[in-house]
Amino acid sequence: MPRVHVVKSARKPQPHAGIEVGDSYYWWKFRFGGKHVSKTRPSRSQLTQSDFFSQMYAIEDDTIQNIETAEDIRNVIDELETLRDETQEKFDNMPDSLQYGSTGELLESRVEGCEEMINELDNCAMELEDKEGEMHELTRPEEPGEEPDDDDSDEWSAWERATEEFEEYEREKDELESDLQSIVDEARNVSYQGE
Repeated sequence: MPRVHVVKSARKPQPHAGIEVGDSYYWWKFRFGGKHVSKTRPSRSQLTQSDFFSQMYAIEDDTIQNIETAEDIRNVIDELETLRDETQEKFDNMPDSLQYGSTGELLESRVEGCEEMINELDNCAMELEDKEGEMHELTRPEEPGEEPDDDDSDEWSAWERATEEFEEYEREKDELESDLQSIVDEARNVSYQGE
């Protein structure tokens, strides 16, 4: 990755990047390619010329880190499947003689790396969906009246049972929410391990 430089105060405006005189900005340059500037710190996806890693870093840094629900995980899986399929298509379109060379092996390892991420995230999504399915809403029962008498004793007993059930539900819900957060954290830690 190229080195990122910081300019504390621009001497001249750079309208294409929204930089005015006096603004601070970042700049970086690839070995083959022009100078790039940005008012905000560049992301990993901006600091690579690899189309594959540009997409992979965007998925890891933007999409995976914003996971909150099983549906979010499914959206990440869709993006990874698209990237995997594009990479597989590049491999399939190579002449046979190149498929067995270093470039072919690189593409194959990237496809396998995407598959591993997809499988890990799919496991997290299924576990999260199961836990989300267990969640339901229960409300605290209202107290039936001030003083129980003989006629109200059944009503008070029912209220006491409902209150105990609600308190048990609250304890289980807290445990379930903790489990859900653990699964989300696990999904957020999934990253690409290939070349």
